[in-house]
Amino acid sequence: DALFGATNGQVTIFTNAVDHYTAFGAVPYRVVNAGDAQIVKDEKIARNTALVRLWALRELMRAEIPDQYEDLYFIPRLLGGSPALQAVYRARVESLIPSSNPTDAEKLGNVKRLSQERAAAECLYMILTTPFGDEGAGGGTIAQSYVGDTDGDGMPEFIDGWGRAISFIRWPAGFVSDIQPPDPLIPASGGGAPYAFKTLDQLDPYGLESRADYQTGDSPVNDQQRGYLVMPLIFSAGQDGEFGIFGGTRDLSSLSNLSDLLVGLAYFHNPYAFLDDNGTYRQRGAVDSTDGADLDNITNHLLQTQ
Repeated sequence: DALFGATNGQVTIFTNAVDHYTAFGAVPYRVVNAGDAQIVKDEKIARNTALVRLWALRELMRAEIPDQYEDLYFIPRLLGGSPALQAVYRARVESLIPSSNPTDAEKLGNVKRLSQERAAAECLYMILTTPFGDEGAGGGTIAQSYVGDTDGDGMPEFIDGWGRAISFIRWPAGFVSDIQPPDPLIPASGGGAPYAFKTLDQLDPYGLESRADYQTGDSPVNDQQRGYLVMPLIFSAGQDGEFGIFGGTRDLSSLSNLSDLLVGLAYFHNPYAFLDDNGTYRQRGAVDSTDGADLDNITNHLLQTQ
């Protein structure tokens, strides 16, 4: 119907606007802390160098394609500081603070005030309405009738044909689609999604990440399948208003210091395992319902294969 068609069109535009994701492998950057003993293991130098490069790219992705407000405040360790685009995002969020020179306490209070439930949708709007490099903002092609602030926190979202916020997951490691297809010949293992994925990550053509140990050393992380292609997911809940998939947000209400958001540990940039508030590693994008709530979702993964 008309609502479905309108939402399809919006998601298509958003997909075109985030296509720069595939160009991260060619992005020049300078690795600063390549000698960090916690990140670089005592193995062959060539393999270490490749892993450091890959993890630095993950830091850059997290900084430039945020889907949680804590992504705006973490300090990249390998990049040696915040990329310019991350600082621009942070300034946009802090513009909501009445003070012209906000304190760390005010910055933290502002982040905690913002809706964590809508954080991903608000980050998507922020990404697509902020020019990057020589490219224009993707949000400029969307009619204002499809922009709203559904939770009234001052951070807009793109809304679908049913008036609900369109959401976003940067690394939907548990989402199954033709873009992220399961391999029927490989049984699933570990604590992740009930599938094994087969498309190699274009940022890791040698499959190094599938053998890499993130510095936590926790077996739930090490048991997760890794090294496969994970593409950003943009999705509407469709007519039923229920996403039915695990989005992955953390409760920030208990944080007492801004420094709690500044952690830049390598496992926070692991696309394949998300540490939830209960200390459990899960995969974002995995089906999180038993009633088929996800079946009417409208996603960029589906549109790109039509």
